[in-house]
Amino acid sequence: FISMSHPKIEIVQQQWWLFSFTNDIRTKVYATYLDILPQDLASLLLGMVFGVQPPMSFNFLNSLKMAGVMHIIAASGMNITLVAAAVMSLTGSFLRRKMVMGIPLS
Repeated sequence: FISMSHPKIEIVQQQWWLFSFTNDIRTKVYATYLDILPQDLASLLLGMVFGVQPPMSFNFLNSLKMAGVMHIIAASGMNITLVAAAVMSLTGSFLRRKMVMGIPLS
């Protein structure tokens, strides 16, 4: 078995800007969806793209359940996560891990 004793985690300041940059992009896309689209449609799109579920109106949520497509919201967000993980693992073989983690995927 593998064991670790006293692991040390530290934030490297040189790479922090990369995380901040990708987080800013995600925040701006998130806000743009909410600003441009009606709340229900923005919530649906955010669920499909980012895998989050912002508040939807009861009628819209009920309509999705009645149509039998509610699972698509969670499944699409999960698919994007799986694709992002695959891209990270593929690029991780020839790029440093710190650089791979900063690639904007969503």
